[in-house]
Amino acid sequence: MRTIAFVLLSYLCLLTTATANNGVSYKFSDAVYNVDATEMSISIEIKTTEAMTLADQYYRFYFDSETMSLKEANNAELLSTNQYYNVQVIEAVEGYNASQVGTLSYDDNLGFVNLYIELADLLNGGVSIRPADGWLAVATLTFDVKDNTQSNKATWARENVTADYASAFTMVSEWVQPNEVVTLENVNFTDLDALYSFTRSTEAISITVGPNPTADFIKITANTAFDANSIVYVIDMNGRVLMTQDVSYETEVRVSLAHLNAGTYIVEMIDAEQNNITTEKIVLAK
Repeated sequence: MRTIAFVLLSYLCLLTTATANNGVSYKFSDAVYNVDATEMSISIEIKTTEAMTLADQYYRFYFDSETMSLKEANNAELLSTNQYYNVQVIEAVEGYNASQVGTLSYDDNLGFVNLYIELADLLNGGVSIRPADGWLAVATLTFDVKDNTQSNKATWARENVTADYASAFTMVSEWVQPNEVVTLENVNFTDLDALYSFTRSTEAISITVGPNPTADFIKITANTAFDANSIVYVIDMNGRVLMTQDVSYETEVRVSLAHLNAGTYIVEMIDAEQNNITTEKIVLAK
């Protein structure tokens, strides 16, 4: 197989290349999707088999750039800024056709990211972690979701899986004493395979319904998109449901009342969990 040569800029400041017996596992956190911005956020998380002090870190992974695109400006380091420099995107590639390799299912539109988090103080070390601490989130990444009908996939760069694309893999080092760090063994990788699903923005929803009175229609307008499978009900004053209208991922809904007689009606919207979004009394004047 032909090897795809990505230009990986490696400038490790390690003062020794010894490998520690300690091992590290990697995973992407569960994806969090934002309906308002069609974005996906994930965290890079690690855990170790023994207590250690975290030093330099290279997080390298491939992703399906047909369905998502990295927003570099939104990357956020979650470690202490006093102990580590800001996360650096050393390389970000999208839209690369590596289908002649054929290792990954999405390599006809391959993306690649090389992130570097550098230990700021080689004399005193950085964050200490223990196996009992569980997973440690080190950085949060944000992607634009370009195709919400497909799963969003990302694969850690590692031996025996991505070696046909490039020979540089994910790597974390341990601080052992002043000016000495060692590379940790990679134990386990959990890749990302997340199906797009919307989550409500934490912003408070503000809804307007009008015009009121109206002659033939109303508009229900919100400052954030409605959830999937929301429903608008038009109800007469006797409690009878006269009509319904499905709503999904919209910020403005037009509801025609032209076929109804003049009178007063209740317009109610509920979400997929039967939570009331809004209820308004509307006067239809003809």
